[in-house]
Amino acid sequence: MSKNRQLTLSLLFILMMVPAVCSTSIEVNVIELLNTDIKYIDCCMLNSNVMSASYDVFNSGSVAYAARIRLDISDGTKKVTSIWSSESLLNPGERDTINMYWYEPKDKIITADARLYRAYDIVDIGNITWIFNDASTSSDAVDIEMVRVYDDKIKIKITAENDTGKIIIYPVKYTAGWLFEQNVIEDVIAGKSRTIYINYDAGVFRESEITLVAVSEDGRFYGEKTFLLKKESGIRKLIGMFMDLLD
Repeated sequence: MSKNRQLTLSLLFILMMVPAVCSTSIEVNVIELLNTDIKYIDCCMLNSNVMSASYDVFNSGSVAYAARIRLDISDGTKKVTSIWSSESLLNPGERDTINMYWYEPKDKIITADARLYRAYDIVDIGNITWIFNDASTSSDAVDIEMVRVYDDKIKIKITAENDTGKIIIYPVKYTAGWLFEQNVIEDVIAGKSRTIYINYDAGVFRESEITLVAVSEDGRFYGEKTFLLKKESGIRKLIGMFMDLLD
């Protein structure tokens, strides 16, 4: 066989192998890991009536999720209510600090059992004991007005008689099994109404009562009011939605 023919056959063999090499694919499987590092970083008495709890939540896994904290509040052996934080959307490697508050007008010991909700996974993260031994009566100086009930949030207006700075708003009584987020409004000025939304999830909605508490961070000013949660319908609903867009 001549050298030219050998060279030609060698080139043909190489060309035949190129498509096979180019079509080879490499699959890399990444294990999906749902994991969280959570640290209870602070518990402090803001004043004689208001306690806070702060949690550092770090997504140490490989899956993004929405995280929130639930505190089941107990007075001795009796459960009083549950308070929920707003959701924090955490991608892998991200962290957030979640702050929770509780107002107590009487001297007593309050226990809060804490749970972390990450997507549909639930993790027990311990409990807190708050001791109120010097509680005082707050001035009834915060007005709460229910404006409108939407499918996933309620619109309210807060008006304070004094400059209060930060005001904390959350429900203390509502239908069992429902979820209402605790919320905070900053820089409240005397006599000036402020609009705030509280997100909720009822699963299956029905008309029911809710009792909201609004308290200044220093515990001096307070308001509480019970409303009937009732959705608007028809032309009244459309007008309300339009007015909210202008607000």
